[in-house]
Amino acid sequence: MAALTQIDSLLQKKDYAEAVKEISVIDPASLDEGERALYALLLTEAEYKNYDPITSDALINQAVRYYQGSNDREKATRSLLYQGCVYEVLGEPEKAVDSYNKADESADRRDIANKAYAKLRLGVLYQGYAVGAKKIALEKYFEALQLYRLLPDRHYELLCLTNIGAIYRDFKEEEKQDSALYYIDSAIDLAKKQNEEFFIFSNLYHKAEFYELVKRDYRNAKNYAVRAIRIGGREIDHPRAHYCAAKSYIRLGQIDSALYYLNRSPESVSANDSIMYYNLLADISRYKNDHES
Repeated sequence: MAALTQIDSLLQKKDYAEAVKEISVIDPASLDEGERALYALLLTEAEYKNYDPITSDALINQAVRYYQGSNDREKATRSLLYQGCVYEVLGEPEKAVDSYNKADESADRRDIANKAYAKLRLGVLYQGYAVGAKKIALEKYFEALQLYRLLPDRHYELLCLTNIGAIYRDFKEEEKQDSALYYIDSAIDLAKKQNEEFFIFSNLYHKAEFYELVKRDYRNAKNYAVRAIRIGGREIDHPRAHYCAAKSYIRLGQIDSALYYLNRSPESVSANDSIMYYNLLADISRYKNDHES
């Protein structure tokens, strides 16, 4: 069906919103078995990449069953890949890891894009969920990074560099802390070349946190936090850079500046953010009481 081929082309061009729009007008009842499998795969991929809600694995499982019995290796790999994405969205990380590993193992060596994305998603899961160690996440990110440099895909290269720097930042060994700065700075340089403001913001914030939490160098911490805030402006709705700036100014005894950034922080997006906000208010209050008594 020509319409499905066109939608697949839109996905390759990363025009996800248009792909969702185009596929929404297709009646799956009018399709034959092979077309329904492709429809299921493309709709799942389009919705996932467009951040549309996904509430069931039934659709993608149709595609997986069909393509595992076909000669289309790329679609077989891709259906497993997006099955993993669906399980990730549904909060089933162990199933997602299994699907991503199968996608990675089944991919043709020339299928760099799907293989790289499977490794990237494995890295995200191992980094953020209790399914394994951060060292495995690093391994997967490095494998994905190499592949994204081959493609090349600078956006996903940036994502790998950013996450590698964030993981190294949390290690206690000095050698790994040096690696954290190397990968954070590499990400900032590439983000500037690609004009990717979100990644500039993220990595400046990671650098601020590194100086705050690891080095206890509050002067550098507040400098990088303030730079992140200026890059992000009102477009990036995340309060942590403001909190880092406020905390660093408290440690430096500059309470007016701490209050300035705390009062201008975006609204908390999680319970942890709210706790951090009220802890910082309490720190400011204690500092004022100590210096007034």
